[in-house]
Amino acid sequence: MKNPKENIDILFIDGLNRESKKLSYLGYLFPLAAELERYQYTFKILNLHTQDEYNLSNLINQLNKINVKTIGMTTNADNIANVYKVCEAIKQYNPLIQIILGGPQVTYSDIETLTKCNCDIVVRNMGEKSLIEVMDSIYRNGLELSDIKGISFKVNDEIKKNEDHRFLDINSFATPQYAILSDEKYWIIPQNGKYKNFNSFLSIIVAEYNYILTGRGCPFRCAFCVEGNSKNKYVYRSLPNLKNDLRYFLSITKAKYIAFADDTFTSSPKRVSELCSMIKETQKEFYNFIWFAEGRVDILSKHLEMIGIMYDAGLRKLQLGIESGRQETLNIYNKGINLDQIERVIKESSKYEYLTVYGNIMMANPQESFSDFLPTIDFFEKLLELSDFKFDIGLSYLAPFVGTPIRLNPQKYGIDILIKDFEFKASAMENVICKSYKMTLSEVHSLRQIAHARILFYCKNKIFKMPANKIINLFKIAMQSYSNVIILSIFNLLPSFSRYFTFAISKESIFVDNQNDYINYCPLRLWDLEYTPEIGYSFTDLDGEKSTLKDIDKQLWEFASGKNTVSDIYQIMNYNKMSFLEIDYILSFYRSLENKLALLFRKY
Repeated sequence: MKNPKENIDILFIDGLNRESKKLSYLGYLFPLAAELERYQYTFKILNLHTQDEYNLSNLINQLNKINVKTIGMTTNADNIANVYKVCEAIKQYNPLIQIILGGPQVTYSDIETLTKCNCDIVVRNMGEKSLIEVMDSIYRNGLELSDIKGISFKVNDEIKKNEDHRFLDINSFATPQYAILSDEKYWIIPQNGKYKNFNSFLSIIVAEYNYILTGRGCPFRCAFCVEGNSKNKYVYRSLPNLKNDLRYFLSITKAKYIAFADDTFTSSPKRVSELCSMIKETQKEFYNFIWFAEGRVDILSKHLEMIGIMYDAGLRKLQLGIESGRQETLNIYNKGINLDQIERVIKESSKYEYLTVYGNIMMANPQESFSDFLPTIDFFEKLLELSDFKFDIGLSYLAPFVGTPIRLNPQKYGIDILIKDFEFKASAMENVICKSYKMTLSEVHSLRQIAHARILFYCKNKIFKMPANKIINLFKIAMQSYSNVIILSIFNLLPSFSRYFTFAISKESIFVDNQNDYINYCPLRLWDLEYTPEIGYSFTDLDGEKSTLKDIDKQLWEFASGKNTVSDIYQIMNYNKMSFLEIDYILSFYRSLENKLALLFRKY
């Protein structure tokens, strides 16, 4: 006798993003899951990556093992092409299954999606209330679809678009259901799936999810931003609700690093102060965690004390919406900030030792020529120095996402959209999707390489003139703040540094302040020597200068194995020797290597 099929009210399909390093995108589902449970609807999640092979046939095989009348998927620019394919396959398998789509991509292309995609309902903007009403309509004879606000739908091949919700109180929603990250009961587990122990899959995704929201929406209107141009009002989660959310989140994830993913965490100084007090109280109750937040340059520049308040509560990485070092470009984007404000915030942030800052360089900007773009590189180099090199720089091409003014009216911005409906053909941000009228295509394609090369060259020349202990400290700060500051990109170009920093950040290494103490520590060489018949043994230092070793230096290099103290080496070098090697010479040689980051001292 066959096992009866499991009855599920709604199945969410996950793992749809194209070319993504992340296995799962569940951020949208945490609050939806809480509302579904609150109204006693059953749901499960099927992640396509958990199947033995990532294909539509396996998806249909899984559907054949359950009874489900409703399927939900979130959409974005990176997964919409796959969503279309999945919808088509599901409808061919069972035309009666109702497919509900949500997310930013279909919110702003609802009519087009319902016309071209084999789906049934689009939930626009915030979906908690609309989805429950749709479920009530399907399962409990609730409202007719035509009476549910915030949705668009197909009926008898006719497309209808209902009015938006005027306001949704996010404080009326339950605490998001973060348990879906760790509890197998919420998941479809393929019998012959890729993960023999499904908990190994859950351990991966719980590590991926360190995001939590304190509010939704954005009161600003940057021309390239979807969220800022939505009809959603900027709304806060109340402090009591947010404290419950955070406590529950920590109990499930045990996260040591949390990303407060609000678009404008710093929109209100009073709110920031209250949030930081709540965070500190929660840290005392649970454990000390560090965190990330996005900040508005204009507000922070007027209230610099906010940076210190956030740092004291555990802020270790601050993202700023910089985008350009050209004021005309910032004005075109309607950023509402200026270059002086950016410098002020970066300079203030540099005062806090373990605080790093992230800023993005946007390329292919409206009404920019190639020569117009170059000052942005100069400006970001200035910011690097102002930040004391605790700066993480991103490089991305302008993407005209649906719902943004640039997508709706590219001519106004002097933009050519080169790939129509790029979401179905190319990943955004990494690829050239559009270009300014003032640039050739070859110039646009060269921007990333030029910016990357110039910034690395600038940093290399600056950083490697710093004392070794400061370079080590920068590396530690980057590691502790979960940042990929520019210094790490430089280190990645120098393979020998992997060994250097393995020891440099360990407790075994030491920076000796008193020169007399050096003789009691063991020098440890970290680089490989090069050999050519013409010059003998040598190594290339950080500035690209080749240092040649004399015979006596070659012997000292070989003895720097990390097992002999300087005192030991002094005795070995002078044992039964006719000539005498001074201890000062040995110390000077090893100190010169230490300054070149080719050697460390450690306790044996």
